Amino acid sequence: MRILIISNETPGKNLSGSGNYLHEVITVFLKKKIKLSYFLNTSYLSKSKVNRFIRPYKKKVNFYFVNQTNKTSNFLDKFYGGKKDEIEKYIQRTILVEKPDVLFLYGSASIFWCENIINVKKFCFATEMPFEISKLRLKYQSNNFLKLLKNILYLIRGQLFQRKIANILKGVTLIGHSSEDFRKILINKYNLKVKYYRHPNIFDKIDYNSLVKIRKKKIRKKFSILMVGKMSSINYAQYKYLNDKLIFYFKKYLNIKNVRLNIVGANKNANFKNLYENNFVVNKGFVNNIRKEYLSNDIILSASPMSAGLRSRLHEAFNLGCVVICTKFDAYSDPTLKNNYNCLVSKNSKDIVNNINYLMNNKKKYYEIQKKAFYTVKNELNTSKIVQEYLKDIKKIKKK
Repeated sequence: MRILIISNETPGKNLSGSGNYLHEVITVFLKKKIKLSYFLNTSYLSKSKVNRFIRPYKKKVNFYFVNQTNKTSNFLDKFYGGKKDEIEKYIQRTILVEKPDVLFLYGSASIFWCENIINVKKFCFATEMPFEISKLRLKYQSNNFLKLLKNILYLIRGQLFQRKIANILKGVTLIGHSSEDFRKILINKYNLKVKYYRHPNIFDKIDYNSLVKIRKKKIRKKFSILMVGKMSSINYAQYKYLNDKLIFYFKKYLNIKNVRLNIVGANKNANFKNLYENNFVVNKGFVNNIRKEYLSNDIILSASPMSAGLRSRLHEAFNLGCVVICTKFDAYSDPTLKNNYNCLVSKNSKDIVNNINYLMNNKKKYYEIQKKAFYTVKNELNTSKIVQEYLKDIKKIKKK
């Protein structure tokens, strides 16, 4: 079987989020002897970065690129990297060369580009929901009048684009999603049939006891809390929640002398001075090895103040023994997160701090949750099993 993956996301091992996910999908497809090609919009990346990312796959996967399209005033085109009709022509040429049986469309951009391609079956893996993300921007990033106006325009654009994607999906045979909150929006608001797939995750070939030994070698003088994420809309909302509310509860209810909060993945932002001025807060910025950060921290905190999709980094933390404390919004998005089993789910700011205190002072419970989280990844989020389910469903639509 021949599959053409189309995305504006670059695959790569040890990248976070989508890059990591696509690396895992490619790896399993190749093991299953799928003849694989990949169409990538690289208009937002330098040529050197692209070559570095795709080098590991070059001998096994045929890559096709669109580097830059002509300037466009159409805001739907600008939303995702260039003129739609030009990108579509590049994709059509790629289809003529590769002759795929199925297009694997990852993300809203690829679904948008391929609207008029009707001669090949499509498996659409919907990811981001532009209107929902725009609501986050409006609520948490409108700290002056100009930004408010700009974010209102983003909201309108996001709503139009989300409707457009939903209308395109009505003509698609198979739609999948891993974020339960977004999946329910597509079902209830747009009357679409969307299958839930668990989110595949890298699983290190290591047993639990060996992992515990590795983690014990990482000397931590203080109880270490990790927050991960670049300054995107959802992560900005998390940092703002931390800056405006959570940090007060940290200082009031935690023994701060024994705590260190490590922030990874974003440079300092001038809007969060209240956060950075605390001695127990360390902003590490961008790091080269996220795996090392999971191994070096006791817990990972996901302080999502509203529903905004699945946070794949929590699965990565599961795998490396970094215990998850999250909010009810994270758990709503991700059915894998089970309170008091493989993580602790918090209802509000005080609850987050209570959960941190609980794990700081209850090592037995800490290791119990850590172990169950580890085996959740091994048994439920096994990449091979999940991607095989993709292939099983792809073979069904190929026959139709």
